[in-house]
Formats: sequence, C-alpha cells, structure tokens
Amino acid sequence: MVVTNPKAPPSALASPQDRFGFRMGSDRRLVRWAPMCSYFRELARKSDRLRYEEYAHDWGDQPLVLLTISSPANLERLDEFRLIQDRLYDVR
Repeated sequence: MVVTNPKAPPSALASPQDRFGFRMGSDRRLVRWAPMCSYFRELARKSDRLRYEEYAHDWGDQPLVLLTISSPANLERLDEFRLIQDRLYDVR
C-alpha cells in the first residue's frame, strides 16, 4: 500500500501531540502501532511531502512501514534515487 497526496496545505496536518493527546517522548507514554500507522497514512493523504508504504508484515501480522519525507519533486523521483543507491551499494 502506497499513500501520497499531490496537494494539501500543511496547516491541515495535526501534530502528534494534538492527535494523541501528549507530547512525544513523554515519560511512560507510548502510542500503539496501529494508531501510529493510521496517523502516518493520514499525513501522507494530506501532504505532498510524505509517502507511506507498507512493505511487509511482522510475525504478528502488523505492517512494516516506510514513511519517506522529502520535497514533492524528490518523491516523484524515488525510483531513480533507489537505482542510484543500488549502484552505490553494489559497485560490481
């Protein structure tokens, strides 16, 4: 699953504190994985600077996700950047 949105004003994005009711990093406060993934998907739908991808599932069938944050122009070129990264990784 890939979620992106080509246009949305940043003002429409809820902060993590607004969404979950506490400041991230607060002692003894954690966000469960499913609500966090839901928040990531919502951000990706509302922003042209985020791309949400589910690339696998763990042993408990929870999604493993990749949230890519960049400029809209760079997000459009992700496949190109991945090819460059692959060439740098394996120089054969």
